[in-house]
Formats: sequence, C-alpha cells, structure tokens
Amino acid sequence: MSCKKSAVTNRCVGWRVKWERLSANRAHPGKDTTYVLDFVNDPEEVLAAFKTYYATAELAATTDSNLVFNLRAKLDAAGHYDDFEVDRVVAVVMNQDARQSDLVAALEPVRDRLLRRYKAAQEALKVAKAKNEDVAAKAAQDELNALILFKSDLGAFIRLYTFLSQIFDYGNTAIEKRAVFYKRLQPLLEFGRERDGIDLSKVVLQRHHLKYLGKQPMPLGAGKTPKLEPITEAGGGSVHDKEKAYLAEIIEKVNELFSADTTDQDQLVYVRTGLRRRRVA
Repeated sequence: MSCKKSAVTNRCVGWRVKWERLSANRAHPGKDTTYVLDFVNDPEEVLAAFKTYYATAELAATTDSNLVFNLRAKLDAAGHYDDFEVDRVVAVVMNQDARQSDLVAALEPVRDRLLRRYKAAQEALKVAKAKNEDVAAKAAQDELNALILFKSDLGAFIRLYTFLSQIFDYGNTAIEKRAVFYKRLQPLLEFGRERDGIDLSKVVLQRHHLKYLGKQPMPLGAGKTPKLEPITEAGGGSVHDKEKAYLAEIIEKVNELFSADTTDQDQLVYVRTGLRRRRVA
C-alpha cells in the first residue's frame, strides 16, 4: 500500500491532485493495486482532476501570444536594469570562451543593486515600526512588495516564454535576450523567501483519532471531461498577508475532526496542551 499524506492546511487543486496521487503509484512485489489515503481533498475534486487528463487534455480557448510582450513591458518599466546590462549578460552567455567569472561580473551590478534596495527597505520598515510611523512603514512595505513581485515576474516571464516560444515564432531578438538575462538573474535574487518560524519543540502529541468514511467510487469514463483553461495573464500577482488561524478557529477545526467521539473536556485538553496561545501561520 502506498500512502501519500497531505497536511491539513495544504490542499491540492487541479493538476497538483493528479501529481500527488501519481507519485504514490509505485511498483512493489506483491502489490496488485494502488490505494490512496487522502486526509484533505474532496473525492469530487480528485475525480475532476484525473478526468481532465484521463483520455486527452484540451484547452477551452487559445493563449494570447502577446502576454510575453506585456510582461516584458512591465519588467522594463520597473527600471531595475537597462538594455546595456541585458546585452552585457547575453554577450557573455553566447561567448563559448567566456568563464563563469565573466558571467558573475556581468550580473553582479544588477543583483547588488536589487539586494541593496531590498535590505534598505527592510531596515526602513523596522525603524518605522519601532517609531510607530504608519506612513513610513507602509512605504517601506510597498517597496518590499514591489521587489518581491519583480522577482516573481521574472520567473513568470521565463516560464511563459519557454512555453510559448515552442508554439509561436516571435522573431524578436529583444524578447530572446531578456529570456536569457532573466534566467540568469532570477536565481541570484535571494529575497522574498523569509518565513516566520514557529517553535514546535514543546508541542506533544496527546492522542490521534482516525475515522473510516468508506470508499468513494470514481468513474473516470462517465460524464463530461473538464477542459484546461488557457493562460490569460502573467505577472499580475500581488503579495498577500499570511493568513492566521486564531484559537477560536483552531477549536472549531478540532471539533470538526473529533466530532461526537470525544467529550468537551477531551477537546479542551487537546487544545490547551498543544495549541493554546499560538498562531498557526
């Protein structure tokens, strides 16, 4: 039996459901079928995800090839590099005799400029919060968000161009140069990965409870086959605040999990010993 367990807060949607389940479909002597034990996703969601790719995959509409140009314009408008810096990196990449140190020297001015701006914005935000200056704190946070989105847009351009250039002949050297430039620059921007740590060293598992809900039939050949949605936009994201689940929400979730099989006192002990006074990010 293969078991692929998802975290309670980590739902899988669409192709991710299929990928997670297929990773459990591994061969083993004596194994005659695959069993999937899913703690999170609804059977209807899993069935829809598999049906999309079961027989064939179809797009509901075509993808706009101009999305690459739109994203290039957005990245250029940010003002973090110029054409000279793009050409300098491309020249090194295209030069078979170039060394790794040449590529580093070509990328370093842009990389350092962006990292310095991010660090300066972090310091400004820290100072503004210490002084309770809301306007300054908002300005610093906006600067941080803009830099994080810039890095995200670099990755979006790389993925979008890599996909669409196999279908469309752009015939545009500037687009190709930026794909080369962005691909080398994006991994060097080491910001936007910061996470608030959660100390779980004192959390002790008191008990666990499993409830059998039965088998769910999933007829892949019946009904309509969902179609894939085309790419309609790229680089239009935003930085979201981390969702926080407070004690009341945690208690509600615990009640749903334990149902009527435990007493109120059992549930209260569970919350107090493991989750009280904590925020779960």
